[in-house]
Amino acid sequence: MIVGDHNVIVDAQNGSTVSVLVGPERPRPVRRDHVGLLPRRQRAPLGRDAEVAALAAAIRGGGPVQVWGGAGVGKSTLLRHAAWLLEPGPDGVVFLAPAHGDVGDLAQEIFEACYDAPGYAPARGELRRLMTGVRVTVYIDNADFPPAQLPELFDAAPDATFVLASAERSLGNDGTAWEITGLQQAAGLELLARELRRPLRDGEARAAVALWQAAAGRPLPLLRAAALTRFGPDGGAWLPRPGDVPSLLPSLLDHVGADAGVVGVLRLLATLGNAELAPAHIGALADVPDAAGMCERLSGLGLLDATERGYRCAADAERAVRARLSRPFPVDRLCAHLIAWAADPGTAPADVAAQAPLLERAADLAERAGRSDLAVGVARASSAALARSLRLGAWGRLLGRGWGAARRSGDRRAEAFFLREEGVRALLIGRRVVSAVLVAQAAWLGRELLNADAAETAPAAPRPDPPAPEVPAPEAPLPEVPAPEVPAPEVPAPEVPLPEVPLPEVPLSEAPLSEVPDPQSPAQDIDVVSYMADNGYTPADPAAPPDPWGGLEPPPSAPEFGPPDVGTPSTGTPSTGTPDVGTPDVGSWTSWAGDGAASGAQSAVGAGTVGTGGAVMSGALVSAIVGGALATAVAAVIGVMALTGDSDPEPENTGLAGTWVMDTGGVWEISADGQDTYAVASDNAVCGLTSFQLTGGDGRFTGMQPWYDLSTCASLGEGAVTLDLAPDGATAEVEVASPPGQPPCEIQCTATLTRQDDPL
Repeated sequence: MIVGDHNVIVDAQNGSTVSVLVGPERPRPVRRDHVGLLPRRQRAPLGRDAEVAALAAAIRGGGPVQVWGGAGVGKSTLLRHAAWLLEPGPDGVVFLAPAHGDVGDLAQEIFEACYDAPGYAPARGELRRLMTGVRVTVYIDNADFPPAQLPELFDAAPDATFVLASAERSLGNDGTAWEITGLQQAAGLELLARELRRPLRDGEARAAVALWQAAAGRPLPLLRAAALTRFGPDGGAWLPRPGDVPSLLPSLLDHVGADAGVVGVLRLLATLGNAELAPAHIGALADVPDAAGMCERLSGLGLLDATERGYRCAADAERAVRARLSRPFPVDRLCAHLIAWAADPGTAPADVAAQAPLLERAADLAERAGRSDLAVGVARASSAALARSLRLGAWGRLLGRGWGAARRSGDRRAEAFFLREEGVRALLIGRRVVSAVLVAQAAWLGRELLNADAAETAPAAPRPDPPAPEVPAPEAPLPEVPAPEVPAPEVPAPEVPLPEVPLPEVPLSEAPLSEVPDPQSPAQDIDVVSYMADNGYTPADPAAPPDPWGGLEPPPSAPEFGPPDVGTPSTGTPSTGTPDVGTPDVGSWTSWAGDGAASGAQSAVGAGTVGTGGAVMSGALVSAIVGGALATAVAAVIGVMALTGDSDPEPENTGLAGTWVMDTGGVWEISADGQDTYAVASDNAVCGLTSFQLTGGDGRFTGMQPWYDLSTCASLGEGAVTLDLAPDGATAEVEVASPPGQPPCEIQCTATLTRQDDPL
C-alpha cells in the first residue's frame, strides 16, 4: 500500500517495511464521474416535513449543517431520509456512519468514495488538493467529534457540504445547527397507529395522547408502547397507560426472555457496549440460525439499533439487560472467534476495519478479565488487515492496546512486534523522530530476545575426565616424570546473527542525523509509555479487581429494569473454572412484572417527565418516591459536599445561601455566586447532580433549571424557576414551568423550602 510518499509492505509475521517513493512512482487517483454512496433504505419518518425542509434550505445556503438531540428522538432516521430524498451535490452524495471518533480515518473514507485509488492514502496536503473542486454532500451520522476536530474534517474536502447528526451540539457559528425534539401530537398518534398495524380504536385517542405526552413525543418509547400492545392477550386490544412508560422496556424483556436464542443475542450485544456486530458474527457466537431475522425483529421492538455495519443494543436496553444477567458473554469464546476471523486470508481488510471498535472492545474485555494473552492475540491477528485498510487511526488504537497487553502478559516478542508496527505507522503520519525511536527500541528488544534464545540453545561445555583412582605409592620412590602440558580444547561460541531491523528511510534534509536515536538507548527523550497511551494503551491498575463487564456504566438499580439474573443458570461452566468456549453462554433471566411503582422510580431531584395519568410532574420538586425522602436528602447533601469540596458545610442565614429541604423531600444546597446571584445544586436520584443559577432581589429570585427525560437522562431543555423568599428567611415558595415545546407541568409544580440551621 502507499501512504503519502511512502511505500509500505505489510508483513503480518515479521513486521512491515517502508521505503520512500520518488515522483514517477506515485499513484494517479481517478476521480469518479458521480458519487452515490447512500445509506440502507428505510421507511419515511412521520411528522418531519418541517425538519426536512429546513435541512434542504440550510444545505442550499452553504456551510456545514448539524442536527442534534438525545437518544431515541429520531435524528439518525431523519438524516438517512434526507440523504435519499434531498437533491445531492453537483458531484453526488456520500453517507457515512463512523463507529469511531477518528477524523483522519473519516477523511480517507470520503476520499475513497470520490476517487478510484485502491491501496492509496494521500498525505493531508495532497488529499486537500485532490478534494478541491469535489462538490458532494456528505452526511455523517454519529458525528460526535470534539469541536476542535471539525475544522480538520471540513478542510479535508473544502468544497463539500457537510450535514452532521450528533448527540450534542459541537458546530460553532460558521454553520447551521438546531436541536431535534419529539414529534408533534398528530405525528405521534400516526406513529402509534402505524406500529400497531391498525387504526386507533374508539376510546383510544385519549390514552394515545397521554402516551405521547409521557414520552415527550420521542419515537422510541412510542414504538415500544405499540410493540408491547401487540404482545397483549388478544393481539393488541389495549394501550399501555402513561404511567407504564418507564416499565415498557422491562415488560418487553419479560416477553422476549423466554427465548434462549434472544437472551443469547442480547447477552452478547450488551457485553459489547456501543460496538456494532454484523449478523454473521452474531449467529456464529450466539448459535442462532437466522441472526439477521432475529435482530431485525428485536430492532422493531426498540431493543436493538440497526446500523450500517450490523446491530448494537439500544443504550437503555444495554443497561437493562446487564441488570438482569449475572455474567457477560464468555470473553475467551469471543476472542477466539475474532482472532480466527481477522487472521483468515479471505477476510477483506475493509471488513476488519468496519469492525475495529468491536476488536478494541474485545481486547479491552480480555484485559479486564485478566486475559492479556487474548488481547495480544486479537491485536496481532487484526494488525495486518487494519494496516491494509488504510485506517491508520484504527490501526494505531489496536497497536496501542496490543502493546500494553503484551507488556502485562510478559510477551516480549509481541511487544517488539507492536513497537515496530507503531514505528512504521508513526512515520506514515509524519512523526519521523518518534518513528525512529520506536523502531530502534523494537530492534533492541529483538536483540535481547535473540541473545536469550542463543543462550538456551548453546551446546553444553564438555565435562572433564573423571579423576584416576588413587594407587598407593611404592616404598621405593620412582623418578618424577613431568606430565606433558596438553592445552584445553577450544569450544567456539555459536554464531548468532542479529536481526536485521531496518530503520525508516528518512531523507537527511528532513531529519538531521542528531534526531536519529542510538539503538542502545532507544527511548532517549521520547516517553514511549505516554505516546502509546495516546493510541489506546491504558496503564493497568494492579489494585483493581477483574471486571467481566469491561468497565461499562453500572446498570440502574431495580425495580426500573427488574431483578438480576438469579433464576436459571447460564449454560456455560461455573465461574470458578474456565468458561466453556464451545457452548454460547445464553442463560436466562427472571421474569419481572412491572407495577405502578415503576413510574415513581424515574422521578427524583432534578427534572424530567413523569407519566402519571398523562400529566407532567416536576422532577425538580420530587425527591425520590422509591427509597424514602430521608435517604434521598442525605444522599443529596453528601453529593453536594463532594461537589463543593466542603466536608462540613455550614449554611448561612442571610439571603438564600444555605441548605434547604423541600416538603416533597428534595434538598437544595444554595451558595452565593455574586451580588444577588446564587448557585443551586440539587441531586437527581437517576441522572445525578444538577446545578443552575437564581438571580433577583427583594425576596423574589428567578432562573432556568435543566430538565431531563429520566428514562434516558437526555436533556429536554431548561424550564423557568421562580422562588419567593418569606420575610423571615426561614421558608421559600418555589414554582417551576416546563421547557418550551414540552407538555405543561401539571403535578407537583410547586413546593415549600425550609431552611436547615444545621447540616443533615
